[in-house]
Amino acid sequence: MKTLCGITVVALLLAAPAAAVKKWPDRGIDLLDACRQAQRLRDGERGSDGQSYEAGYCLGMIAGMLHMHAQVRAFNELPRPLFCLPEDTTITVGQARLIVVCYLETHPEWLHRNPDALVVEALHEAFPCAPAASQPQR
Repeated sequence: MKTLCGITVVALLLAAPAAAVKKWPDRGIDLLDACRQAQRLRDGERGSDGQSYEAGYCLGMIAGMLHMHAQVRAFNELPRPLFCLPEDTTITVGQARLIVVCYLETHPEWLHRNPDALVVEALHEAFPCAPAASQPQR
């Protein structure tokens, strides 16, 4: 019985279409496409599984960067922050997505670059930090 189950699992894995396996986006243009797809889905357009994956990639990338930055800042692990959100303001992933899309559309010459860095640069441009001398000490 175990052998039959094992053979069935292997057969199913081999029968799965290769197109269902998506490549992890590694360029800014991939991030821009994914974030545009997230907007289309948000606006009510129906999408395929692949399009939903792309939208999730965009939102997950941005949410991950926001959470990573907040945690690193909470433990004072950075000599200076990557970007400075206003103290009395929270930013949603949707708002950050709009910032990232605007940044990428404004800088098409950088769409070949790493999406992680582009998210940080977009947030830094939108929320720059005060010069180090004027930042309050913790």
